[in-house]
Amino acid sequence: MIMSKLEEEIKYMIESKFSISLEENCIDSDLTGKEVGLDECDMVYLLGEIEKEYGIFIPTIMIESYQFNSIRHIGKSVEKLLENTNANQT
Repeated sequence: MIMSKLEEEIKYMIESKFSISLEENCIDSDLTGKEVGLDECDMVYLLGEIEKEYGIFIPTIMIESYQFNSIRHIGKSVEKLLENTNANQT
């Protein structure tokens, strides 16, 4: 599966912030599952880092509706939020 640039950035962020090595095919892996193993505190930290890095606010509804549980879902959510931010600025 080919990762977008944004998904690659998120993967790298997870690897560097949590000192873990992720497989290439981890894009759809549940970040709190066995393969990756992040806990609730890690996920809150990751949320904050992504918001800071991309200058966005991730609404609670995105988290509650499982749009923040894999690299692919996070990438799509961030992309959508960035598009909305850019559209509102023009």
